[in-house]
Amino acid sequence: MNFDQDSEKKTTFSELTIEAILKDNFQNKKTRIPKETLSLVTEYLRIITEEGAKRIISIAKTEESSQVDVCHIEQYLPQFLLDI
Repeated sequence: MNFDQDSEKKTTFSELTIEAILKDNFQNKKTRIPKETLSLVTEYLRIITEEGAKRIISIAKTEESSQVDVCHIEQYLPQFLLDI
């Protein structure tokens, strides 16, 4: 994947998609998710995804690469696991 310094797109997630993923993992299918909770979880996922992408791009730039490669993601994963 090529990256460009000037292009910045806002990361978005569908609350309906996040809700479906969460509900798929509930043991009790009657469990409800309050709207505020769903909004907070969605925002949290947006933030960690955006920050992760920025850090991975930074790793690639440090190695003077013009592309993000799997090896850059692999370098970031240990730090990501500590961050969450």
